[in-house]
Amino acid sequence: MMADDPLSAFKAAASKQRGIPSTRFQHRRTAGEIHRCRRGQRTDIKPTEWDKFGYADKDEVLRREITYDAQTLPITRVKPGELTTEEFLKEFAAKSRPVIIEGACSSWPASNRWSLDALEERFRHVDFKVGKTDKGKNIQLKMKYYADYCRHQRDDSPLYLFETKIDETSAMRHLLSDFEIPDFFPDDWFALMNHDARPPHRWWCIGPKRSGTTVHTDPLGTAAWNAVTHGVKRWVLFEPCTPKRIAKGKAVLKEGEDTEAIMYFDFILPRLKEAYPDVKTYEGLQGPGDLIFVPGDWWHGVLNLEDAVAITENYCGRDNFETVWRRTRKDREKVAHLWLRNMKKFAPRLYEWALDLNNHDGFRMRHLRGPGEKKEESDADSSSESSSDSTSDEAEDLTAEGLEAVLGPGVVLGDRQLSELHRRNLSKQEEENQQRKEELRQAVAAVKRQVQEVEVSLSKLEAPDEALESQRTSLDLKCRQVMAEYGQVQEKLEINRHQQLCERLAGSADGASPPWMLTGAHETSVGRLLMSAGAASWQGNKEVQEDRFLTDVELQAPGGQRIVGVLVFDGHSGSLCVDIMMDWLPRNLQKCLSAKPMLTEEHLKQAVTEACVLTDDEFLIKAREREALDGTTMILCLVWPDEGRRGEQSKAKSRLLVANLGDSRAVLGRQQAGRLGAVRLSDDHKPGRPDEQRRIEGNGGVVDMQGVWRVFTPGPATFGGRSLLWGLAVSRAFGDLLMKEPQRYGCTGCSGALVSALPEITLHDLNANEDRFLVLACDGVWDVLDDEEAVVVCAEHKTADLAAHALVRRAFELGSDDNLTAVVVAWQASDKADPDGKKPRLD
Repeated sequence: MMADDPLSAFKAAASKQRGIPSTRFQHRRTAGEIHRCRRGQRTDIKPTEWDKFGYADKDEVLRREITYDAQTLPITRVKPGELTTEEFLKEFAAKSRPVIIEGACSSWPASNRWSLDALEERFRHVDFKVGKTDKGKNIQLKMKYYADYCRHQRDDSPLYLFETKIDETSAMRHLLSDFEIPDFFPDDWFALMNHDARPPHRWWCIGPKRSGTTVHTDPLGTAAWNAVTHGVKRWVLFEPCTPKRIAKGKAVLKEGEDTEAIMYFDFILPRLKEAYPDVKTYEGLQGPGDLIFVPGDWWHGVLNLEDAVAITENYCGRDNFETVWRRTRKDREKVAHLWLRNMKKFAPRLYEWALDLNNHDGFRMRHLRGPGEKKEESDADSSSESSSDSTSDEAEDLTAEGLEAVLGPGVVLGDRQLSELHRRNLSKQEEENQQRKEELRQAVAAVKRQVQEVEVSLSKLEAPDEALESQRTSLDLKCRQVMAEYGQVQEKLEINRHQQLCERLAGSADGASPPWMLTGAHETSVGRLLMSAGAASWQGNKEVQEDRFLTDVELQAPGGQRIVGVLVFDGHSGSLCVDIMMDWLPRNLQKCLSAKPMLTEEHLKQAVTEACVLTDDEFLIKAREREALDGTTMILCLVWPDEGRRGEQSKAKSRLLVANLGDSRAVLGRQQAGRLGAVRLSDDHKPGRPDEQRRIEGNGGVVDMQGVWRVFTPGPATFGGRSLLWGLAVSRAFGDLLMKEPQRYGCTGCSGALVSALPEITLHDLNANEDRFLVLACDGVWDVLDDEEAVVVCAEHKTADLAAHALVRRAFELGSDDNLTAVVVAWQASDKADPDGKKPRLD
C-alpha cells in the first residue's frame, strides 16, 4: 500500500526533477497544439502542470502485478476455439459475466494497419477528437501531432484520442474496413433508428501509456465489447450492486486528490479495497488481439500500460433488451418513441416485446400520457455523454435503404429470424471480396502504368522493336485478365449485397420489395415484332444505389393499340425522386395518352411531354414539403406498330419514340452493308451544350467548367436552414427543386428553370431486318464507353439480358465509379405474334 499522503511525496519528488528540460517534439508545431488541447481539456491545472507528479519516471505503477485473492478475482479468460457464439450468449452474456477472449481479433487487418506509424502515414492531416471543453465542444488534433505527442509525452495522464465519428467522416471511414463485428455479438437492435437519432455506440481510441478512463457504467444499460490491436490495458470491474461512491473511489478520496486513471490504480483502488474488504473487484490484463466483454451496468475502469489502440462498441441485443428498453423509455423518451415506431415497421416481434414490457410495468410512454401526467423518475447513473435526450420529436422513421445501411445480423424481421450463420457467411464473403477487389484495383493500375511506359518507349523509336512489341502484347493480355477478375469480384459483391437486402426486407412488416433490382428481363410482342428486354444494375463503387429501370412499360392508346417500352432512371442527391418516378411516370403516361382522341405521332409526343411536366410538377410539391434536393435523369423508349405503311415490308416495320431528360443515352445497333454500327438516338443534356447553355444563361443561370460542365445558381439560396450555392452536371432532369425554383429560396438574378423537365423527343423507323438491338444506359456506362464500343460489347452475346450484364460489367472493369445500369432490347419479326416463342437473339 502507498503512504496516506502520496501527493506530498510526489510534489517533493517532482521538485527535484525541475532541472529536466521540457519535452521536445519532432514537429515544431506539436508543442503549441498540445498546449491548446491541454488548456481546453482541463481548466483545473495549467497546461505546464500535466507532468507535475512525475509519473513518467515512476513506471512501477504500470509494472505492478495484480495479486489475486478472495477479494481481487481474475476476469475469466478463454480462447476463441474454446467458446462458440451460442456458449458465449448462454454462459456470459445471458448471465452478465465479464470475460476476456484471447486472440479473438488477432486476424483483423487492423493488427497491421493500426500501429502508430501506419496510422500517422494514413491519416497524417486528419483531425481526431482528443477531448472536450467545459462547454462540451470537441477538442481536435491532427494525427501527425498526436503521434508525435504519443512518442515523446511525459504527462501524468495523457490526452486520450476517443473518436466517435469514424463512420460519418469520409477521411476516417477507411478504418471501418480494418475490423469486423465479432461473431459473439450478432445483435444490434439500436440500429432500428436513423443514425442521427441513435445514441453514440462506437468509439475508436488511442491511449498513450498512463492514460485511461475513470470508473463508470455504460449508458442505458447497454453491454460492450472492446478489442485491442496494439498495447496492453489493465481493467478493473465491479458488480452492478456496488455503490457508486465506492466503485468510483469517492468514499476514500481525500481533499485535493486527483481521480485520473493512473492515480486510481496507483493508490485509490488499493485504498478502497482495504476500506471495504467485502467489495469484490474483477481485474485482468488485455493484450493485442484480445477482446473483453463488459456486461451492462458493471462499473469498470481502464489504465493503458502501453500505448494502446482499440475499438469498442455498445450494443442492445437479445441478452439485454429488457434492461435497455426500460432504461431508454425513461431516460431518452424521444429516442424510445422513434425506436418503437421503427420496431413496429421492421421488427414486429421486437415491437410486441417492448409493448409487453410496458404493459407488465404499467409504463405509459410520453405520447400516450395525458396532460399533466408525469413519467417515472429516472434512476440512470451513467457518466456517458449520451444520456441527454436531444432527439427531435419530428425525427424521421428509418427507411428500407437506411435499414440496409445500418442493420446488424440477428435483428428479428417479420415472423422469422435471419440465419446468423448465413449472415456471418455473407459478411465474411463480402469482407474477403472487398479485400480482393482492392488488390485487383491496384494490380490493374500497375499494369496500365507498365503499358503506358512501354508505349512511351515505342513512340521514341525510329524502327520497330519486336521485344517491346511483344512486351506490350503480353501486358495487354495481362491487363485484360486482371480487369476481368476485377469485374468478377465486383459481381460477387453485387450479388451478395442484393441478396442481403432481399432477405432483410422479405420478413418486414409490409413485405416490402427491394427499391432496386440487380437484373431484369421481360418478353412481349408488339404488332408482328417479338421483343426481349434484359437489364442489369450495379451499385458499383458508390455508397448508395440511385439507378432504377423498367423493362415492362405498357400503354394502351385510345384506339386500343399497344405501346411497349423500357426506361432507365439515374437518380442524384438522394433516391426520393427516382423512387417516386418509378410509380408516377408510367401512371401519368397512360393518363395523358388516354386524353388524346387517337394515336398519332404528334399526339404521342404531346402525351409524353405532358406526362413528364405533370410528374415533375407533382414531385416538386412533395420536394417543397420535405425540403428535398433529389432529382433524376430519364431515357425512355416506346415502340408501336407502323400501321401507316402497306405491303409485305410493313411486317418488319415499327416506330420508335425516344424521350430524353439528362445524360443517360439510347443507342441503336444497326447492321448495314455487312457491318454493325452504332446510331445514337438521343443527345446528352449537358450544361455546356450550346443550346442548353443559351437557355440556362437566358434564365439567369451560370454555366462553368468545374471538372465537367455544370449549371449553377447565380448566387446562394437559403434552403433547409442552410445557405447553398447549388450546381448540377446535367441541364434537364426531374426534381432538382433548387434548380427549378431558385428565386423561391432567395436566389436573386434568375427567373427559374435553370434545369428543365421538358423532354427532348425524337422519332425513328425501326426495321427488324437491319436494326439489331437497342441499348439504354446511364452516364456511368457512357463515361467509359463510346457508342461503338457499347454496341460491340452487346453484340458478343446472344440474349438481351446477357448483353446488359456484360455492358455493365465492362464499364466497371474500365474504371467507372458511378452507379451502372443498362437495358438492352432485342427483337425479331414474325408472321404471328408469339410471346411464348423463342427469345429474340442479338446475333
